[in-house]
Parts: sequence; structure tokens; C-alpha cells
Amino acid sequence: MRLIAKLAIFAAMLWVCCVAQEPPAPLAVMLHNGAGKDVGKAVFTQTAQGVKLELSMHDFQPGKHGFHIHEKPICEGKEDFDTAGLRFDPTHEFYGDSAHKGHTGPSAGDPGQLIEIAADGNGHGTYVFPKLTMGSDDHSILRGDGTAIVFHSADNTEGPTRIACGVISRVR
Repeated sequence: MRLIAKLAIFAAMLWVCCVAQEPPAPLAVMLHNGAGKDVGKAVFTQTAQGVKLELSMHDFQPGKHGFHIHEKPICEGKEDFDTAGLRFDPTHEFYGDSAHKGHTGPSAGDPGQLIEIAADGNGHGTYVFPKLTMGSDDHSILRGDGTAIVFHSADNTEGPTRIACGVISRVR
């Protein structure tokens, strides 16, 4: 009987410690163009489905724009935001690795959707990144010093088209 009581207490402690943890607080990221002007806000929230992103853009180029999470938390407009590095690909589906052939799917940092900006420069959208987290694991947008969100000049995301960026980090 004592063994059952001890196991019950241990199970309760394990549940409180590991299962009942609060999800990370939402994280707001300011977005800037190459000239450093504020052009929007991204709010990241951990959900059961992955990382939810709510975008609110203003004073931005009208049209459809691709965007992705990139691997480095550096947004230098004078460098056309190339400082943000490659797309964040912890699943190795886009770039591959020694055990996984590349281009078997989009990167985990690719929402698979565009944001459409109206003629007045405003746009809003909600997106989910199902393969990303806001925890301390390798799939976290907050791992290390963080990552970045990069916007492209059009829906064609190939080439030197990076026009806006925001650093995703709890480190300031």
C-alpha cells in the first residue's frame, strides 16, 4: 500500500513538473524595411498545432509577399537582410543533411502562404507553422539567440528580394 501511495505522489509531482507547464508567453516582433522604417508587427504564440503567427502590416508595398522564418536573428537592411541567413529548416526537408535528401518538402519556416497587402499598404493574416515551437528544442524559433522573419518583394522568393525583417528573440 505504501508503494502505491509513493507512486501516486511521484506521478502527481511529475505531472505538475512536466505536463502542467504554462506555454511560453506570446512574443511581439516589430518589422522594419531596409531603411529601418517600422512596417508592421508579428505576434508569435505557441499552440497545440505549432507556432501561430499573426501579422499586421502597414506602409508596405501593395501586392502579394512571401515570407519565411530564417536561421539567424540579425536584420541588417544595408545588407538586404542577407544577414538573417538561410530559411530555418530544422527538419532538413528543404536543404537536407547527411541522412535526409534535400528538397523533399518546404522548410519548417515556410508557412506555405503569402500575405496580401492592399493598395493602402495595409495587410493582415494569421498563419501556423506546425513543425516549429517556442520551447528550448531544436525546432524552436527561440533556440540560441533566436531567428528572424524575412519578407520578400513579391510571391517569387528566389533571388535578392528581401525587403523587410524582424528579429525573433527573447534576448534583447
